[in-house]
Amino acid sequence: MDTKILAIDDNRDNLATLKAVAQDVLPGCALLTALNGPDGIELARTEDPDVILLDIVMPGMDGFEVCRRLKADEGLRDIPVVFLTALKTDRESRIKALDAGAEAFLSKPLDEQELVAQVRAMARLKAASRAGAMRMSASVAAPICATCLRVSSIRSVTMAFKIRLSAS
Repeated sequence: MDTKILAIDDNRDNLATLKAVAQDVLPGCALLTALNGPDGIELARTEDPDVILLDIVMPGMDGFEVCRRLKADEGLRDIPVVFLTALKTDRESRIKALDAGAEAFLSKPLDEQELVAQVRAMARLKAASRAGAMRMSASVAAPICATCLRVSSIRSVTMAFKIRLSAS
């Protein structure tokens, strides 16, 4: 698997643990790290990772703001963001993260199988998003949702999922 992961967390121990786990369960992946939001955003611009693992609680720029800035940047918005949270039941933080543009969550301590599944799913999501963007630019036609007959995109699919998640 040649997946490139960017982990943004202000805690060096968390990054070291994540690196060890990733090397063990995701052989061949490249793990890039940043200790704060601004450095993480810059690294995302230069390295174009397949997925970003993002801590919520960081000094200065928190994970919510980092996610909003990533999703506001045309060159970065299709990179899936997975929030890392220590609180499995923190509903408000999960909803706030989805509103900021996150695609998924992983709870700390990380479950290795869940990490592998999420990273693979998010890498597929990014590849599909990029492939769709290339098809759209080549054909100059927007995909139409068969259900509602509205212009559809990976963003609209993500929003529908967020609505369903917040309703449960």
